[in-house]
Amino acid sequence: MKRIVYFIVAILLLTNSATGQKQIEDAVYNSYLAHIAAANASLRLYDAIEAKRWLNAAPEKFRGWEWSYLNKAVTGFDKQINLPVEVVDIALSNNGKLISAACVDGHIYFYDVNTFDIINNITASEKPLYATAFFENDTKMVSCARDFTVKVWDVNSNILLWGKQTKAQGICDVAASPDGSLVALSSWNRVDGNVIGFVQLYDAFSGTLLWETDFGVKPLVAIEFSHDGKYLAAAGWNWEVRVWDVITREEKYTFAFDETLGYPAIDDLVFSADDSYLMATSKNSTAKVWNMYTGTIQFDLIGHTNAVYSGAFAQDGSLMFTGSADGSIFLWSTETAANVNKLFGHQSTVTDLLVSVDGKYLYSLSADQTIKQWNIPAAGKYTNPSGQNGKIYGFALSPNNNTLVTQGENGILTVWDTKAGKILKQFPTFSGIMNSASISPDGKYVVGCNWDGRIKAWEIATGKKAIEFAGLNAGAVGCTFSPDGNYVAVAGYDSTISIWDFNSGAIFKSLKHSGLMYHVAYSADAKYIV
Repeated sequence: MKRIVYFIVAILLLTNSATGQKQIEDAVYNSYLAHIAAANASLRLYDAIEAKRWLNAAPEKFRGWEWSYLNKAVTGFDKQINLPVEVVDIALSNNGKLISAACVDGHIYFYDVNTFDIINNITASEKPLYATAFFENDTKMVSCARDFTVKVWDVNSNILLWGKQTKAQGICDVAASPDGSLVALSSWNRVDGNVIGFVQLYDAFSGTLLWETDFGVKPLVAIEFSHDGKYLAAAGWNWEVRVWDVITREEKYTFAFDETLGYPAIDDLVFSADDSYLMATSKNSTAKVWNMYTGTIQFDLIGHTNAVYSGAFAQDGSLMFTGSADGSIFLWSTETAANVNKLFGHQSTVTDLLVSVDGKYLYSLSADQTIKQWNIPAAGKYTNPSGQNGKIYGFALSPNNNTLVTQGENGILTVWDTKAGKILKQFPTFSGIMNSASISPDGKYVVGCNWDGRIKAWEIATGKKAIEFAGLNAGAVGCTFSPDGNYVAVAGYDSTISIWDFNSGAIFKSLKHSGLMYHVAYSADAKYIV
């Protein structure tokens, strides 16, 4: 009888032990799910730092696909540089081989882009640096620092070529013209007790001050030359961007943030690779993009929940990038201004963004003392990589019959070799349907138009946007090159045929009709349009 009692007690103890163990397992698993939910909620609020804390604390035993997915989302970069000191500005050499880092210890460190190894450094100032820029085939660099000097250095020998004491009394920024003949400085000083922003242009070889102008009643913290060297833009905490003609020194545009809420002090300024757009980022958590052809607002980039300190454009013109105080980086479509992706991985403010010369990588600088490299094609993928699988709208054959271009509903242009029947290249164009396409007589460019009234031309070999024509007031249904390739004619849905100069982007002529326009074509001698 005792044996039976002992046996029953033993079974009860084992049962209770198994039940208790399962309860513990369930509690741990529920804790894992709670950590995943908290990490996901943090990412929805763009707080990658908090998300990472929850992921790191999640029970290891149950880390499955949910944990892996979210962990990759907050650490999606390829590699990083761990900086020895705080860096306030980075610059990319024009040949794409070097990244310079302007540091608070007064040094400029040079990193190899491929290995991220330090290969050189210059002691540029006894005070913290503010900014640097490469020029003259990357053999020279201009810098500015808290000692309020502007200096030009020989990058190969680390020799100071010239230095000037400026009238600046606070934050400075510098830029170099693409031809290497000019360096520009923006900053501020006090006049009769009032803060006045100013811009200066120096001869890059001698250091001679060539021109200066006042701008606004707040510090100017950003200055930039357009890639073609025609324009100089400056901006700062006065909520405005001003653009000057570099040759005439005359003002071309003034753009403002004053209609937006919050404190729209500007912190960064950047031209698109083709100079068709100018972006300014602001402390009021937005960025604005203006059309440089028309001087009108092109996009309002709204979605960040913290101050936006940095901006950049993809080399092919398909994406815009913005970096925020919360460490997040947003990717935006240049067709729709829609937010197409978010990148996380920094633990503090993203203070600068650069795109590699080949367009493959995005480099981000953060106050967490890292520079991170991101793979742009992986971050901003488009669909349908194997050809068209739906309706075809844009369709054109090259004059020599060797190349065919097609574009369907997904915004991807496919370039075909007509002899081999193979795809040569694919690249994004519009966000949706391209109504018509035309290949230039020399076979180098394709022009397309869409229902939003946008007309763009791309290099067929590279997929890079060559030019965008502005000024159409309605959707465009048909477009074509003139036989000599000098003009592009567009049939607009507002009963207008518009003709643009392909080289300058300027509108050449408008022809008004009374009915809807669907197609447009030139006669072989280019004397007539039907």
